[in-house]
Amino acid sequence: MQFEGRRLTAGAMCLTALAWTVPAGALVVSGGREFTGGQWEDLPAPDNSTPPPVDLGWDRVGDVGNGSGVYLGNGYVLTARHVSNRTSIDIDGEVYDQISGSSAGSLKNANNSDSDIYLFRVAVPEGSGLHGLDPVLLPNVSMAGSSFKTQLIGYGLGQEELLPINLGSNLTGYNWDPGSGEKRWGEINLGGSTTFPLLGRDTEGMSATFSNIANRAAVTPGDSGGGVFWNGKANNGTVIQDGPVLVGLLHAVQQLSRPGNSSTTSAAFNDKTLLSDITQYADQLSIVDGDFNGDGIVDQGDLELVSANWGMSVDAGNFLLGDGSGDGMVGVADMDIVLAQWGNGTLVSPITAVPEPGTLGVLIMGGWLLGRRRRR
Repeated sequence: MQFEGRRLTAGAMCLTALAWTVPAGALVVSGGREFTGGQWEDLPAPDNSTPPPVDLGWDRVGDVGNGSGVYLGNGYVLTARHVSNRTSIDIDGEVYDQISGSSAGSLKNANNSDSDIYLFRVAVPEGSGLHGLDPVLLPNVSMAGSSFKTQLIGYGLGQEELLPINLGSNLTGYNWDPGSGEKRWGEINLGGSTTFPLLGRDTEGMSATFSNIANRAAVTPGDSGGGVFWNGKANNGTVIQDGPVLVGLLHAVQQLSRPGNSSTTSAAFNDKTLLSDITQYADQLSIVDGDFNGDGIVDQGDLELVSANWGMSVDAGNFLLGDGSGDGMVGVADMDIVLAQWGNGTLVSPITAVPEPGTLGVLIMGGWLLGRRRRR
């Protein structure tokens, strides 16, 4: 683990009750408590490094640079803008590289400024399990303040303890394990809406509180860009949307003040996870099979792209060259995809390339910018 950045003064903080904000590793997951023998006892934290019993997005979440990312479908990947090396995604050992010449960049806020949500497109060769995934569903209403339980999945640091410990300053929780780093899942209840500035970019999102309840999770370095998924049901089981639904991405943890010698490299109960609200950006995403040229709709442009490269051998899975089937040859299989999806999609404004910054800058909300070197 490495630490970068500098501490800002209290006057620069946007939320005075919480003193530290750090970009989000693997999840820290609570074991919860049970009432036994007339008293509460803490339960050991679960491993949660294999798919959950009810899987909402495990096969979509991968390793991007020093963080995480979510495969949306049709070659598109979402991650956090502050994650480094956003040019490929590793999903369970399979690496998918960005398509040369494809556009990439930050999704835009209502005022046209860059958010901390970053979109890029990768090639998907034939035989990949990603071809079996339908395009991800996006929420049709904002989840902010809904209290719906959601499933979050990310890579990064786990925890050193199975049972919560005293972290000092009346805080209880778990220390991060600097030697860990794997895909894990946990749960959170969504909180209210919030706008959080991260590395100079505002993002419309939500917050969620880390609680000592079984499988509840807190983010750590490396989880940034991981997915937050919802089953589409209200707490009483009423179906609201035909899930699973991608609610947002993981971006940061907002830690309670750690005065004195209390370490910030820990997850304390009542720390908050900050996640983006995808409904605020959904009009910039049109993920539909057959949209090879990326303009948001399957139409004449995609047909002409396949026709122009008909019979050519191309890089396997390069959508921009018309190879939607991923077999490395533009032909009947690709034409069939276009015709099967003809007219689907909604025109969106294309994402324009954003140059890589020379430096990360500093967190506006206050605290330390955390990064880590991932062992490959």
